[in-house]
Amino acid sequence: LFFTDHLTGFANRIAFDNYLKSNDRKILDDGIVCMTFRVVNQAQLNETYGRDGGDGAIKFVAGLIKEAIGSLEAFCVYNGNAQFIVFTSRTDYITVEHIMKRLSLLLENREKYTETAFEYEMGLAETSVNGIRKIRALLTKAMSKKKQYTAQAVSEKTDDRTETALETGKAASEKASNA
Repeated sequence: LFFTDHLTGFANRIAFDNYLKSNDRKILDDGIVCMTFRVVNQAQLNETYGRDGGDGAIKFVAGLIKEAIGSLEAFCVYNGNAQFIVFTSRTDYITVEHIMKRLSLLLENREKYTETAFEYEMGLAETSVNGIRKIRALLTKAMSKKKQYTAQAVSEKTDDRTETALETGKAASEKASNA
């Protein structure tokens, strides 16, 4: 209970510090992957949905991370400030890359918190791919390799679809009138 974040159900900062300390001196095996995930626009989510709604959005993201990971053995951390860290063992870079793609799809096709975009960043590092054998170096590498992503608000997606449909209809109409 003292080592679990009450909002997400993931390990908290204290548990994460203990995890890092217990693995500091170890030489990591191949197949240890670190994924980082951070909601960049948490302040905007708080503004749109209120503080409780913003916390709900963090809990929602934690649920999506759990869903994307599935049955894969993982140590999941909520480190505060809308930042998540996941360590997997006995897996590979490609598997976790697929998890990241699935997570992006889940965010893009969400049915909750649709009034605003989700801006987020994800990073990834693996022991054998990156030649890293220390836990803190693996974390640092994952954080330094982060990329930015945006899952659009539903209204923005609808507007884009409407514009595309209008453009397609206009092009078809012009083609028919020129025939």
